[in-house]
This record gives sequence, structure tokens and C-alpha cells, in this order.
Amino acid sequence: MNNNKEISEYTDAKAQNNEINLQTDTTLTKKWSSKEDLLLIKLIKSSSKPIIWKQIAENFNKTTKQCYARYKKINPKFNKGKWSSDEENQLQKLVDKYGKKWSVITKFLKTRSNKQIRDHYNNCMDKSVNKNIFSEEELNKIKSLYMIRSLYNLILDTWP
Repeated sequence: MNNNKEISEYTDAKAQNNEINLQTDTTLTKKWSSKEDLLLIKLIKSSSKPIIWKQIAENFNKTTKQCYARYKKINPKFNKGKWSSDEENQLQKLVDKYGKKWSVITKFLKTRSNKQIRDHYNNCMDKSVNKNIFSEEELNKIKSLYMIRSLYNLILDTWP
């Protein structure tokens, strides 16, 4: 009997927590407007080094983490276009020399972000990644794992 009460209290508290998180998250997850993007870039350019993200965030209804993440995404110094063969050759040489230490490699490839470099290498250049179509055995394993996960979620959803 005591266990059920504890579980009930826990799930009630968890539900209240989720409601609070949803309320606060929705006020902070509004999409960035182009005016906000321009203001963010202007504030960063005019701010002292190191950048104090808390001061930047005070100009928006956003968290410091959101401002930092957005700036990394729209930073005008990063090339967002197709990778040139020169960039790919340089990236391959750097990976050969430093391994997959993206923060080190970023210092040499200054027109791409850490994430761009990592993702491009892992998705397009890494020869160790098997890009063949899944075999029948692999597909069956994926399907069975998916079914197990679905059953597990069903059990969790119906658990008292």
C-alpha cells in the first residue's frame, strides 16, 4: 500500500514538473526573428571579449544558452555552403594528423564551425562508416528492437 502511495506522489510531482517545464520552455522557445538575428550579431560585434552571454541574453526573451547556440548557427564568419575539394582535402589531412579532435581541427579550418566539420567528416568523408544498404539480417534486428521498444513503451503507458 505504501509503495503505491509513493509511486502516486512521484508521478504527480513529475507531472507538475513537466507542466512547469513546458510553461517556461514555451516562453523561451519562440523562433528567432531576422531582427533578433541582426541585433544578436550587432551585440556580439560590439561586446567586450570574452563575451558575457548573460548580458547578451538580457536583450531577448531567451536564455544565455539559446543566444550562444543561435549565434553559433548564424555566425557570419562561417561558410554555410557546399564544401570545396580544397576544404575536404585540408580536413582529411587534419584528421589524419590530429584524429577526430574537432576543437583542434576547428582552429585550422576557420570558415567552418566545429559541428559543421564533425558532421561533414562523419557523414560524407569517414571511410570507416558502412554506407551500404542494410542486409536482411540487420533489418530484422532493427525491426525486433523496434518491437521490443514499442512493447516496453506500451507497458510503461499502462503501468498504474
